[in-house]
Amino acid sequence: MNYIDIVNTLYSSLILKYKIIGIKLINSKEEYEKIDFKEPSKALNYCAMVRMAAMGTAYKAKEADFKCKSAPRVLGINPTDTLNDKGQRWASWGLYKDDKTAFNVRSKLNYFKEQNYGVVIAPIENYLNLPDVIIFICNPYNAMRIFQGYTYSYGICDNLEVIGNQAICYESTTRILQNKNISISFLCTGTRHKAGWGDDDMSIGINKKCLEGIARGILNTINPMEHYKKKKIIEENLKLNKIDYKVEYSCNYYKKA
Repeated sequence: MNYIDIVNTLYSSLILKYKIIGIKLINSKEEYEKIDFKEPSKALNYCAMVRMAAMGTAYKAKEADFKCKSAPRVLGINPTDTLNDKGQRWASWGLYKDDKTAFNVRSKLNYFKEQNYGVVIAPIENYLNLPDVIIFICNPYNAMRIFQGYTYSYGICDNLEVIGNQAICYESTTRILQNKNISISFLCTGTRHKAGWGDDDMSIGINKKCLEGIARGILNTINPMEHYKKKKIIEENLKLNKIDYKVEYSCNYYKKA
C-alpha cells in the first residue's frame, strides 16, 4: 500500500470518533521553520495539542509552546531537565507508595536522551508520508480491532508496558519511538482532566514501520470479526474510498466455533 491507501484503509475499516493522529519529531530549527503548520497561540499541554489534532487541527511545537514540561522532557526537546529524574516529583505527589517505588518506575522508562528541536502533531491525512508515530484515541472495541490487525500480521506483541501515567507523551509517543512497535494506554488522570477525554477513551500508539501491516490486518479480518451492522457501515466506507475488499455477511468465526 502507498501512504494514501493506508490512510483510507484505516478510516474505512474502523468506525472512529476522532481523527487518527500522526506525530513527527523534528531534529533541527532549520527543519522546523520549513514546516507549514501553525504554532499554538499560547502554551498548551502536549496532550491538549493531540486532542486538537484528533479534532482536525495541525500544529508544530517547540519547547516554549509546551505548558506541561513532561512532554519536552520525554521527547528529548529538553532532555537535560532533571526535575523528575529519580521519580521524586511523583513521590511528592503521592502517586506511589514510597520513594523507592517511584524511583523503580522512573528508572524503567526510556526517555529520549538525544536532542530534538520540536514536534509536529497533526491528523494523519495532513502528512504526505508516514509520520514517526501514529496515535489512535479510541474505545475498547476499536482497540480490540487494532490489536487483531496487529496479531494478524505480526503475531502476539509481548513487550507491552502500561503505567497509567504520562499517557500521551510517554506511553503513546516516546515509548513507540523507542520500542519501534505498538503500545496501549488507558490514559492518565492528568490528560483526562487537561485534555478532556471521555471515560471510555483510550490510546493506541503505533510505530510507522508497523502501520501498513496493521491496516492490512484490520481490513482482512473484517469478515470473520465484524458484526452485520458494522459491516454495512464499513462496506459503504470501503466503496467510498475505493478500497478493494469484498464484505461478506453471516461468516463470523464465532458462529462457526
